[in-house]
Amino acid sequence: MISLTWWGEVHTPHLFFDEIAKRRARFVSLHQTATAAALSTGARLPLDLYFALEARATAQLAAAEEIRVTTALNTDVTFRNFTTAGHHAPLTPGMWRPFPYGGVNFYPDQTDGVVVIEESTVTGVPAERTTIELANNRVTAIEGGAAAALRRYAPNGYYMRHALIGLNPKVRSAGGTQFEREKHAGAFYFGLDGLTPEGTADRKGPGHAHCDCQFDRPTITLDGKPFIEDGYLLLLDDPEIQELAGKFGPADILLDPNDRLVLPPRYSR
Repeated sequence: MISLTWWGEVHTPHLFFDEIAKRRARFVSLHQTATAAALSTGARLPLDLYFALEARATAQLAAAEEIRVTTALNTDVTFRNFTTAGHHAPLTPGMWRPFPYGGVNFYPDQTDGVVVIEESTVTGVPAERTTIELANNRVTAIEGGAAAALRRYAPNGYYMRHALIGLNPKVRSAGGTQFEREKHAGAFYFGLDGLTPEGTADRKGPGHAHCDCQFDRPTITLDGKPFIEDGYLLLLDDPEIQELAGKFGPADILLDPNDRLVLPPRYSR
């Protein structure tokens, strides 16, 4: 089954995840990336190569105790006590994934630091500097030009629901929508979600105030070791990844994270 929807995935009383599992369908969603560009760029990366990147990244995250994300605009946020999620093989019945494939998801229980919003689903690109402070996985302060809009969107407050590190070097970032760019190798985004009226965080329920915040060129360390440097995913230089890419074509083309380069179809088998 192919769905071209986005908001229905997390903003409905009955989440679609459970319904897919019941029907034993294979389900892919093109949520707001259903453009010719999305399907001629990231969708052409060989699946075996993407799964190798995803498996390697997931293993490194799972072995880490701390993920730190910084940006040139002075975002500095640290995630701890997190779990990872992701499938490393083609879809089987009862599974769902967004398409084109793009990154490794993780769910923190402790998030601390300051975020400078560069773009979010609630604010777009803020006209004025807007910051979010987090402590113990909750948003404790919102300041700046878009603060009022963010507060109205989740009047009960926010918590950090999940985050994703982009892994697909062929997903475009120049001129792409947020939901394309989040999957670009070296990109990062996180999803804030609204607290319940009782002030609790509920990852099992729908995200009625879900706000995704995008960062195109972050620097990310795992336990202090470089993982992404100014938007460049260091896994792209891994010798085993390079060797696997060479089975499909020139590794320097397949793994080039150029934000405009379209992968020729002859290398996407």
